[in-house]
Amino acid sequence: GDGSIELRLSISRVLDGYELVGRIQNRKTVSLRISELGFPIYLQADLMRLTKKRSGITLITGPIRTGKNTTAFALANEMVTQPIKIKSFESPIEAIMPFPQSDYLGDPKRLAEFCRLAKKQDVNVAFINEIPDKKVAFAVKDLVNSSIYVITTMHIDRIWHLPFKLYEYYDSSYKDVISQINGVVNQKMCGIKCPHCQSVMLTQSIKEQYVKDLLLENGVKSFAVSNGCEKCVDVENGKYGLIKGCNQPFAEYLIFTDDLKRELLACREPYEMSDVLKNRVQESGHTLEKEMCKAVSEFKIDVEDLNLIL
Repeated sequence: GDGSIELRLSISRVLDGYELVGRIQNRKTVSLRISELGFPIYLQADLMRLTKKRSGITLITGPIRTGKNTTAFALANEMVTQPIKIKSFESPIEAIMPFPQSDYLGDPKRLAEFCRLAKKQDVNVAFINEIPDKKVAFAVKDLVNSSIYVITTMHIDRIWHLPFKLYEYYDSSYKDVISQINGVVNQKMCGIKCPHCQSVMLTQSIKEQYVKDLLLENGVKSFAVSNGCEKCVDVENGKYGLIKGCNQPFAEYLIFTDDLKRELLACREPYEMSDVLKNRVQESGHTLEKEMCKAVSEFKIDVEDLNLIL
């Protein structure tokens, strides 16, 4: 009744009745700083680098519930002290920020209109929590072409899938967007294993050959299995082995330098761009494979979490 809690409901008909998904959103949610996200120092440094930009577009990508908006607003927290006008367009508004925020109420048409109006409101940086369709995608492109720095999220599984997503949104003009990208961060999120009930196992004992191969390629000779204890058993959800309420983000990323853009723009087809991006990610040494295998070797995440990238 005091406006601090919002309830968003989504209802659909199913075979034996209705399915309802309810989101309970606490408007007092506190957003984090870049140093509080749990990313390694080298990624923190490049995220800070992206906060210095004043034009172009930065993309935070990944599947649903991987912390994309959390990362985007960590960038915002580093920018609010600068003499620039920031505005966000969200649905729902997850964290109260010290700049104007517009709730587009899940309506893509309203979001596209908000983007068009932003050009007349002296906005320097626009945060958009998702690009839901082509109309919004072109409105975002128009913002970028108006020298407004856009930070937004997109649902793709790996960085090298980006050209296909951009082609889906922009058709033959997708290269115009490639030329404007500052950087792309692609995230995964894993639960943290309970350290109080672990048994150490040898990598050679894993039955799935593709998992075993990945671990051995990255020098992982052992991993941990959490057996469940009073500190990690979740009776209500029938789960065990994870520290309740704790998650660890992992990310692969690329800063789009001029030479990378030239190489991408020289490609004729999205699949050629995809190969370029995959090679660049692997050459960087900061791959999801490497970071997640390291976490497995440190007994922080479960071997099963590797299926997120395999």
